[in-house]
Amino acid sequence: MNKFYIYEWYNIDTGEVFYVGKGSGNRYKKISKTVRSIYFVNYINKHHCNVRIRYNNLTEERAFQLEIQTIKKYKAINQCKCNFTEGGEGISGYTHSEKAKEIISKTHRGKKNSQFGISPKDRMGVGYKEWRIKMHENKIGECNPNYNNHFLKKKYQEDPQLALEKQSRKGIKNGMSKKIKLYDKNMNFIKEFDYIGLCCDYLHKNYGFSDNAEVVRLGIRRSIRMNVPYKGFKFIK
Repeated sequence: MNKFYIYEWYNIDTGEVFYVGKGSGNRYKKISKTVRSIYFVNYINKHHCNVRIRYNNLTEERAFQLEIQTIKKYKAINQCKCNFTEGGEGISGYTHSEKAKEIISKTHRGKKNSQFGISPKDRMGVGYKEWRIKMHENKIGECNPNYNNHFLKKKYQEDPQLALEKQSRKGIKNGMSKKIKLYDKNMNFIKEFDYIGLCCDYLHKNYGFSDNAEVVRLGIRRSIRMNVPYKGFKFIK
């Protein structure tokens, strides 16, 4: 059946493709860490990203072939940084027995693993080291937006009690905590929270958010900063 496709996750601001995958149904939309690597989850929570279908109406065999070819093409130009294999793995819809899983695991441990002895930077393609250096350089010294800004430091030095109030309290007791208003995608008001932690707890309990609290916090903050929805919700601080 021609039910498979190849999809690409990309950075909207730079156009860089950071992940290519094969899927069917709504696989391309899934972003939780239960189905994605921590590198993928961290990337989409730090950048303005979207996903698109590259090839559609494929047999599974053809999808595997195109996945390998597409990843190879992007890695040649130092993209697909969240793809740690060359693609083409797995059989859709098949679940191994526990015994089979253990056998497969043993055959891929240590020196038997095709990635054994290969550093993470080499797995992520040519130019990864240079990319990391450039990212670092863009955040230090005069490139840092807070460069030479000692306003808060001086203020806290002059008023230790204020420093204690602002820096040492959690939740609503934190002087820097802000109220968060939660809306659905159509901007219908749902609930207001005294601080972001309560909003995270509410989403976990009432909407089945499976990501850990820190990932949800990052998603909410990015939603507020970029004025974009996060998992079908909007937030106002």
